[in-house]
Amino acid sequence: MSRISGRVSSRPLPTSVAGIEVNCCPHPDCKNYLIAVQQPTNDPHYTYTGKGKTRSAKCKLCGRHFSLKSNKAIAEELGRTSNGRILSKIYRQDGRCCHTLDCDNFGKLISQHPPLYRKNGQTSQGNQRFQCKGCNKSITVGSSKRTSHPHSKRYVNEVLFKMLCNKVPLARMPEISGLSISTIYRKIDMFYERCVSFMHEREDRLRSKDIERLYLSSDRQEYHANWTDEQDKRHIVVSAIGTADRKSGYVFGMESNFDPSIDLAFLHSDEIMSEDRLLDPYLRSTARLWTEADYQRAVDAQKQSKTQIDRAVASVSGLSAAHMDVIQAEENEDWENSTGSPPEAFTNESYLPTNGALVHLEYTMYAHYLKLQKLVGHARNLYFYLDRESGINRALALAFRERMQHKDFAAMFVAFSKNLTVNERRILVQRSYEIVRSLIRDGVASSTHEAHKIISEESMETPSITYKNRDYFSVPIHRMNEVERLVSFITPIDGLSLKSKGFLARMATLAPIDTFFNQVRRRTQSLERPIHSQSNKARVWLGYSPYSPAQIDKELQILRCYRNFVLKGKDGKTPAQRLGIAKGPVEIRKILYP
Repeated sequence: MSRISGRVSSRPLPTSVAGIEVNCCPHPDCKNYLIAVQQPTNDPHYTYTGKGKTRSAKCKLCGRHFSLKSNKAIAEELGRTSNGRILSKIYRQDGRCCHTLDCDNFGKLISQHPPLYRKNGQTSQGNQRFQCKGCNKSITVGSSKRTSHPHSKRYVNEVLFKMLCNKVPLARMPEISGLSISTIYRKIDMFYERCVSFMHEREDRLRSKDIERLYLSSDRQEYHANWTDEQDKRHIVVSAIGTADRKSGYVFGMESNFDPSIDLAFLHSDEIMSEDRLLDPYLRSTARLWTEADYQRAVDAQKQSKTQIDRAVASVSGLSAAHMDVIQAEENEDWENSTGSPPEAFTNESYLPTNGALVHLEYTMYAHYLKLQKLVGHARNLYFYLDRESGINRALALAFRERMQHKDFAAMFVAFSKNLTVNERRILVQRSYEIVRSLIRDGVASSTHEAHKIISEESMETPSITYKNRDYFSVPIHRMNEVERLVSFITPIDGLSLKSKGFLARMATLAPIDTFFNQVRRRTQSLERPIHSQSNKARVWLGYSPYSPAQIDKELQILRCYRNFVLKGKDGKTPAQRLGIAKGPVEIRKILYP
C-alpha cells in the first residue's frame, strides 16, 4: 500500500497560470483557505489521494477533499467566454479601435485614447485611416462592412430580431420574412456578434460604477441539440450558467459549456491526445474538454456513482424533497472530489458533438465567476444565492477570494422542492399565511414583514439537517415558486448575529435567474424543454431544437441582450435601466448599428 501511495504522491501538481490558482482549500472557514498545494510529497497543508488517472487533495486541517484542476484550462475558458474573437471582428468592422487581440491597445477607442493612434491617410472612398502605435495595424473609420452585413434586406433585421425573441420557429421565418433560411442564419450570426459587442461595452461601465448592494442568484440550465445521425440517436446536452440581480432583474452572463472553435475529431487523431491519455486530467493540454476517453470513463462510473448516491439518500427517511436533493448534491460533490468524475457526467442517451467540443462544466463555472468578479467585485455589499451544484461554491470562493471572509460579503446555497403539485404548494403557502396571521393576532408581530423576520430568525437557531459537515436550515416561508426552502451558509457565520443570519435567509431565492430561465423556454422556440418519448427508449427529441450546439449560445446571448436592454417590465423600465447602465429602453437598431 505504501508503494502505491508513494507513486501517487510523486506525480506533479498543477501550476498557477496568469494569476489563477484554484488548487487550494476552497472553504473560507478553514485556515488553509487559499493556501495552494505546494509539493508532491510532504506538503505541510495537504495529503494526496487517488488511483488510476484521478487525483484529489485532502486538507489536513478541515479534512475535506477537493479535486485538482488545471489552472491553464481555466485561463483558456476565461479567454473563450470573454468573446475576444467576436469583439476583434466587430472592432475591425467598425474601425473604432485596435482589433489585434494580443495588442495592449485592443478595444481602446480612438475617440477616448487618441495618443495611442496616428493618422495614416485615407481610403479611396475618403474614409480616415489610423495606425495603432502598439501593433502598427491599420484601422479604417467609417467602413461599410458593418452596415452591409448581411447585405440582403437590411430593413427586415429588426423584425427578425423580435421573431427570435418571441418564439417564432426558425422554420417559419422564411415564410414570414421572405428570406432564405441561409440568409436568416447569416443574420442570426450578425445579431449574435452585435449583441455580444453591445453588452460588453455597456457592462464594462460597471467597473467604474459606484454599486452599493447586489443580491445575486446563480443557477444552470440544460439545453438539447437533436441528433444528426439516424443510426445514432443520442442527443447533445449543453449546460449554461447564469447569474441575475434580484433588485434590477439584470442577467449577468449566460456562459454555455460548448466551444465551437475546437475540432475534436482532429484532436482525437493527433499525437498530443495519445500523450494526454497517460497524464492526470489536470495536466492534460485538453483538460477543459470532454473527450471520448472522458465520456467512456464517465458512463462507466455512472452506475457505481448512482448506486452510492441512492444508498445515501435511502439511508435518511422522513425528509422533504428539498432535503433529498441536497443530500444527493452533497453525495455528487463528494463523488466528484474523490474520483474526479465530473458532475455533469453523460448517460447512454447523450454523446459528444461532431463539430466543436463540450467543456467540463466546472471550468465554465470558474470563468463565469471570474468575469463577474471583474464587473461587480467592487460593490460594497455582495450577497450570492446559489443552487446546489457540484463545484459551484468552489468556483465562487476562489473568484471572490478577497471578499469571502468579509462581513460585507455572504454566500448561501438555496434548495427547495421542485416536483410538488400545485395543490401541494398551495397547502404549504396557506400554512405560511396561517403562521403569520397567528403571530399578528397574538401581538408578537405587527405586520407580515415583521412576522417573516421572526420566522426566519427562529429558523436559524437550529439546523434542519446536518449532512457531510454542512448545516442546512429550513425557512418555513413558502412561496408558490419556492416551497420547503433550505439554506446553507458557504461563507463563515461566526461573526454574524441571529438577526443578520435571519435577514440573509429571508432574502435567499433563486427566483431572479429562474425567471430568465423561464423566459428562455417561453420566448425561444428552439430552447423549449424537449419531449420525452416512451417509444424512443427515454431519448428526447424536439422538432424545433437546433442541430448545431453552437446555435444554443447564439440564441441565449441574443435573448439576454433583448431581455436586459429592450424588454420593459411592469414599471416601464428595463433591467439595464434599473441597474444604471442605460437611460431607457434601447432600440434594436442601436444594438445592431451603434
